[in-house]
Amino acid sequence: MADAVQRLHNHQLKPGEDVKETDGRLQVSGQVAVMTINGLLAKIIFDKNPNREFYIEESFPLDWMYPYLEPHGLIMKINRQPPSELSDEIIRRDHDYWRNR
Repeated sequence: MADAVQRLHNHQLKPGEDVKETDGRLQVSGQVAVMTINGLLAKIIFDKNPNREFYIEESFPLDWMYPYLEPHGLIMKINRQPPSELSDEIIRRDHDYWRNR
C-alpha cells in the first residue's frame, strides 16, 4: 500500500491502476493495481524462501520478475540472480520443447 501511495503522489500510476486516497484511507482497485499487489506478495514469498526453486505461468506481467526469468517449457523459471544472457543450452532446450509441440 505504501508503494501505491508513493506512486499516486508522484503521478506514476500505471494505465488501468486505480488508487484513491480519501480521508487517510487507501482504496486500490482494477486489474493492474491488484496484480501489482500480487507481484509484491510473490516477491516477498520468493525472498523468504531462498532454498526453493520458483516457476511461474505468467498471464499478467510482474515487472520485478523480468530480469530473473528463463524459459522452462510452458512456464518460466525465476532465477535467484538475473542471468547475464541465456546460454546456448537454454535456448536449445526451449527450441526443442516448442518444436516438439
